[in-house]
Amino acid sequence: MSKIIDTSEPSKGKGSRFTKPKIVIMAIIAVVVLAVAALLIFKPGLNPLSRQQAEEPKDAMAIYDEATKLVAEKGVGEANRYYDEQVAKESDKNEKVSLLLDKASVAYNAGDFEAALKAAFDADAIRSTSGTLGMIAQSYEGKGDKTKALEYYKKALAALQKSEITNRQESSLKSKIEELST
Repeated sequence: MSKIIDTSEPSKGKGSRFTKPKIVIMAIIAVVVLAVAALLIFKPGLNPLSRQQAEEPKDAMAIYDEATKLVAEKGVGEANRYYDEQVAKESDKNEKVSLLLDKASVAYNAGDFEAALKAAFDADAIRSTSGTLGMIAQSYEGKGDKTKALEYYKKALAALQKSEITNRQESSLKSKIEELST
């Protein structure tokens, strides 16, 4: 019995489109990419993004949580000093306003309406918004100054920009105005 040997060339449509050299090159590229990614992940000093993140201040929620803890442990004065340090480190005006409003909120929740009012006015001096004006109104209301609270709730309602208006914000401000007007 004789063996049949196929001497025909393989058809072009049935074989792999990858040749050995292409597969080797792709494997080398994959190894290099994985090695670079591993270095950037496990060696943070090499990653420019990780250095940038390490230099950024704490996020607003962490700062708020720390300040709330300080109020409970050491009082509003210590929380205010902590917020002042955070505000001093911040260069972005929007972030400063946000930090100052959080400072006002912490003071307000602790019942220190004077400190809340001062922080809200500081925020408003940087950028007057419906949020800063609303915090001023709340602080006056907390102090029992109905006239000033009403004045600032009206200013907050007037300061709402079209992009900021939500039914809840608008109705909340109108409800406060109505409540304090009677």
